[in-house]
Amino acid sequence: MTEQRFGLTEGLVIAGVPAAGYWFAFLYESGYCKYFYIPSFFIEISILNILVATIGMVGALALINLYADPLFMLLSGVARPIRDAILRASIPLIVTAGYALVAHFTLVQFLTFAGAFFVPIAFGEFIFPLLTQRSTEGYVNKLEAQNKKELELDNLIDLVANAIGRRTFLFLALLLALSFVAYFAGGYEAKTQRDFMVIGEKADKVVLKTIGGHFLIAEFDREAKSLSTKFSLVSLEQDGFEFNYERIGPLVPAGVK
Repeated sequence: MTEQRFGLTEGLVIAGVPAAGYWFAFLYESGYCKYFYIPSFFIEISILNILVATIGMVGALALINLYADPLFMLLSGVARPIRDAILRASIPLIVTAGYALVAHFTLVQFLTFAGAFFVPIAFGEFIFPLLTQRSTEGYVNKLEAQNKKELELDNLIDLVANAIGRRTFLFLALLLALSFVAYFAGGYEAKTQRDFMVIGEKADKVVLKTIGGHFLIAEFDREAKSLSTKFSLVSLEQDGFEFNYERIGPLVPAGVK
């Protein structure tokens, strides 16, 4: 089967760009709200949200590239089979680290969650070839022989790619990767945000986002930099509020260490 059966054409891709922008903006807002424990029904997508999400994703990709370059330089002198195995095994760690940031994982929770994915993958990448390629001399040669053997077999990914077409499969894989980036970028923005609008003479309430002509606000502790998880909506047309734009962050939800 080829990609023509799925019908993925340039026109369909172009038509799907607005939907993809909306989807990424929704995930970006979801990551932001998840960090502050804001209920998901307060998510509202507008053109501004899409622009903010796009900028946030570009920043996140630039940050990933910034940290990835030294890693690739360090791995440049490593034998290719080992380098490829390290990169494949690192994927669950990267995904888990992103989710841990948004979900406020403790170190123990992160190690447990990451270990549940990393240990089996690491075993398959680094230990399993020692068992299946006993007749091959040298550890690197064992890894390379195992990789060649696996390429000769069709796994689930190969079956899906052959069914929908390689081009469509790569497009969906890119969409999935960017979806993770959008979600984690929203959480990272919430974690690192320093400047907020605050309300009142005592400046004890902070504006987190705007929703349909309302401000979503919450009380915060200036000294502890903690944020209440009890939220209120204030109409933008309501009089009697004084707003100040201040550097009070980064803020964390109350009870999170």
